[in-house]
Amino acid sequence: MRRNTAMRGCQRHAWIGSVARRVTRAAIGLALLLWGETHEGFAGLLLMMLGLVPIVTAAADICLLTELRRAWPAPPAVTTPDSPHLPA
Repeated sequence: MRRNTAMRGCQRHAWIGSVARRVTRAAIGLALLLWGETHEGFAGLLLMMLGLVPIVTAAADICLLTELRRAWPAPPAVTTPDSPHLPA
């Protein structure tokens, strides 16, 4: 049985939660960390910090796309004068 606590509301992006995808995300994060070590200064630090994001989200089984989608408010409904949903 798969642990599915953080992925519960993520039907749209469910493919991200598979084990193979999580391992791939962690490997990409590790590659960014190692690549960041080869660079000096701010660029290396930025690459290493960006590498932490896929590692942490893969380890915690968090769908970052769903969390970002929840953070943005829904756009307001557009009503036109001939819309049947206008109040009388």
